[in-house]
Amino acid sequence: MRRRFVAFKLIIIVSCTLSGFPQLFLPIEFLATDMYWVQYFPEKFVRFIGFYELVCALGFSLSLLIKKYSHRITIFTSLLLSAFMFGAMAANIYLGRPSLIVPSLSFFAISIYILYYYINYSKKNNLEEN
Repeated sequence: MRRRFVAFKLIIIVSCTLSGFPQLFLPIEFLATDMYWVQYFPEKFVRFIGFYELVCALGFSLSLLIKKYSHRITIFTSLLLSAFMFGAMAANIYLGRPSLIVPSLSFFAISIYILYYYINYSKKNNLEEN
């Protein structure tokens, strides 16, 4: 079971990093050629999205490195990522591209799955300690 969550976290870390860095550092004109949604949002918002993705990647990285706070960091980061992916799905539907929600939906599902597991695991451990 643990290997599955490590694999999910690694997939999220790599994808958020590969997506976040370009959004944070590349020129908007270049991003607009690869990411259709960039043209609909202000530059600061696009940069914020890149920063947000890097924060999620950093959060999942820290959850793998810092064992003492791993559950808390994972729960917080999963919550951040699921909110972000929900917004991405809503934006794709609003912009008239519902077929492009598949990547957002898959990462949303993974983050909710991780969140659900870690919250239940935390509750179970709290009940056993009392």
